[in-house]
Amino acid sequence: MRYVYLGACFAGAIGGLQFLWIFLDFLFGLSVIPNMIGVIGLSGVVVAKTKEFFTSEEYYLKDINSRKNLLAKK
Repeated sequence: MRYVYLGACFAGAIGGLQFLWIFLDFLFGLSVIPNMIGVIGLSGVVVAKTKEFFTSEEYYLKDINSRKNLLAKK
């Protein structure tokens, strides 16, 4: 890790501002790739859990019924 910091200090000292912005944009672009793989890979799980939540008596419908009971008591 020391060599990465040393390289970054060296590039910043001689590279100039334009080079650093381009390099940072490139690194941010590279960081998007694993995030997109994770989002695409987990999208099916999210859809399944969302359907389970909104159709399950255990979660969503129980909350709706308890709210109706609270409003009826008022």
